[in-house]
Amino acid sequence: MQPPKRLDVSPEVWHYLNSTRLLMPEGVDESSTHASQMMYEPVFRFINELSSALGMNVKIVHVYTDSIRSEAITCNGQYYIVHDQYLGQVMNMLNRIYIYDASRETKLTYFYKLASQLLSRYGFYEESIFAARRYQESKPMMDHQKKQEIAGSLKHAFYTTVQELYILLHEHAHLMFKRSPELLNDLSASVVSWIEEFGAKEAGVTEELLLKLMSGFGEEDRAFIEEDMKDFLASRHMASDFCKQILGRRDLIEEFCCDRLALTHLHLYLAHKQLCDPPDQVQAIICCFLHLRTLQMMEARCSLETNHDFKDRTDLFDITEWL
Repeated sequence: MQPPKRLDVSPEVWHYLNSTRLLMPEGVDESSTHASQMMYEPVFRFINELSSALGMNVKIVHVYTDSIRSEAITCNGQYYIVHDQYLGQVMNMLNRIYIYDASRETKLTYFYKLASQLLSRYGFYEESIFAARRYQESKPMMDHQKKQEIAGSLKHAFYTTVQELYILLHEHAHLMFKRSPELLNDLSASVVSWIEEFGAKEAGVTEELLLKLMSGFGEEDRAFIEEDMKDFLASRHMASDFCKQILGRRDLIEEFCCDRLALTHLHLYLAHKQLCDPPDQVQAIICCFLHLRTLQMMEARCSLETNHDFKDRTDLFDITEWL
């Protein structure tokens, strides 16, 4: 393997990236680099316009790593967005699985691959090898490409473009708040108010209220809700408690503010470019949140010593048990 090519960043940021990520230069050849520049150039121009309005100079750096994440970095007064192209590749695959209704076997096969990478990162090599073997054995049976060809669609590509832009804009929002804390303070007030209102509504959900609301439902619908009434109420109260926890965490409030500002900027960009219809924009963003949550849950599980019972290697390794 060739040593990673030096990125156009300061020595401090280079040492940080080279120490915290496994940089994979072989994952980006000349043709893919050119294609990426063509695809990302309009996005970069838009972000540069946003930055210039605040007197900022933001460098956007492409990497291809095993970390599957992008991040914002501030170092010695210089602002960077490090965008992991492998994250975009993973999102693209998850979009194909969702949009073209890939088989359960296809979903499991791809999650074997992701699990193998994550388990290896945390030192669970036997488990990683097991998952990698299952991926290689099952890979020929994956049907997402066939279903995409039958659909004759490139919808997944539009979704991925929207999602990568959202991720870049979210990281850019962190840098904007770093540059101008007053922007974060102004936006935090409305975000906090929304979280308080949402939490109060969730806390106000009672069995009596649900029964009253269900009075106009059909018998089948009422029976379905009544069967899971206890779990439903518990989930509402859990959501209310979570809102209270968020309100006590300034870092999480900032994440919400970054989401909101990123969505505002995303709407401006897409409205100008007319890339896809508003319903597809909304669905792409919802899928983005779900994809990121799935990756977070997988990493949380794979980083634990009790990640799975692998005593019997003949048992089906069902990744859906983790999600």
